[in-house]
Amino acid sequence: MLFFLVFMGIMEQASKCHHHMLWTN
Repeated sequence: MLFFLVFMGIMEQASKCHHHMLWTN
């Protein structure tokens, strides 16, 4: 579960990048 939390943290910061399109899609 710890890895999942870290992954979510990275994605949260990546949301500011073009990675946000991934969530939108």
